[in-house]
Amino acid sequence: MVKYDEISEQTSQFRSRMEYYDDIMEWLNEVADMKQPHESEMKKLTEVLQNESGKETYLMISEWLATKQVLEFNLFMRMIPLFRILFEKLKNASPLISQEYVDLLYHCTVSFTAEERNEVYNYLITNDLDEVPSYKIFISLFSSHVTNKLVDSILPTFLGDSKTVDSTVAKHFFELPPAYQISFARCATIYPDIFISLSIERITKYLFESRNPDHQRDGIELVKNISSPSSPRDLFVNILRIGPHLTKIEDAQNSWKIAKNLISNFSENDRFYSYQATLESKDLPEVAHSAICQQLEREISHSKSGIFRSPMIVNILPFILDISILSNLIVNLETVLTILNFLQFLLLLDRRIHCFRIFGTKEVMDNIEKCIKSVKSSLTKAIENNEKPKEEKIKGMKIMNVNSQEIDCDFDKITQSNKLSFARIQFVLNEIVDILEGK
Repeated sequence: MVKYDEISEQTSQFRSRMEYYDDIMEWLNEVADMKQPHESEMKKLTEVLQNESGKETYLMISEWLATKQVLEFNLFMRMIPLFRILFEKLKNASPLISQEYVDLLYHCTVSFTAEERNEVYNYLITNDLDEVPSYKIFISLFSSHVTNKLVDSILPTFLGDSKTVDSTVAKHFFELPPAYQISFARCATIYPDIFISLSIERITKYLFESRNPDHQRDGIELVKNISSPSSPRDLFVNILRIGPHLTKIEDAQNSWKIAKNLISNFSENDRFYSYQATLESKDLPEVAHSAICQQLEREISHSKSGIFRSPMIVNILPFILDISILSNLIVNLETVLTILNFLQFLLLLDRRIHCFRIFGTKEVMDNIEKCIKSVKSSLTKAIENNEKPKEEKIKGMKIMNVNSQEIDCDFDKITQSNKLSFARIQFVLNEIVDILEGK
């Protein structure tokens, strides 16, 4: 039988442990107060992480992180030395614990900017842990480009004794937490041949779904390695939806080249419906909208018959004449001009050879009239805003929290440039009205 004194001692130890646990949670909350340095609490937490078991401290840290969900960048950078210690303590822990830790920590950083992610990356590589695979995987999530050296250090964690992705590894991939899946998927940019059995196309979707533009860029790059995609239209739409948001201009331009190369292998009908599906996408950037208009004009110009010279064009016209774009001329100046030029092109062609039957469809004509009125109204407001004194413009920009670099721009040069653009829009509007009136 267990003696009363033994039970009492165990209870006392348990209570003492719980009080210690509460102290640690309190220190973590103190450190989260960015108004104070809290050096004493940081020192205490460092000692706890260094002296306690990795599994036990992980349970405490993970519970605390779960209550935060998202960490401010400055707080994350304050605590990153603690996170690094825990990575080292978990070196020999169960793979499941390491996976959960990386995933939890990564999801606390998903709102970081490109500059902030780069600062995290610089800290991680400066304070590297060569013998800790989970730490390398965490680094791969913040690297703008994964390197051969980095991929070589993390692939064994995923492949085990295999030299390629066999059925066992492929099955394991889909059981991994999202952060590990993204890291594994990025390895395909270095060794695409290893991932053939897993399907490069499926991997791209994991990268597309990431909120990190660097991961999305890798997904777009991987499209070049897909020989026979099962859902080519979805790939095309995703590239157009994501490409303009990539961090670097050259990456955005390259994404459009990859999209055009992908669609060049489509049939004429598949190309048409891919353009339509892209225009129907709710989160399509204006620059992609403009690119599709220009691409459609090229398709129609080069076609002598078929779907691009048929009334099917009427089906996508409402998506081209997006009122949310046309009614905001100040923001979407070049896109509005592209849309109007395309509309003029369609009307001229339809007036001459009646291939689209735009003029015979009342609903379409009413929509065109509505869009013209919207552009005229937006143009009037834009001209008024453009003629405002420089001081008034600066005041308005400050109210809108525009960054200082844009405020320091050459207002006279921009005003003159806007005048030319407004004149071009007015000219195209007049041409469209003349065509509609049969002049």
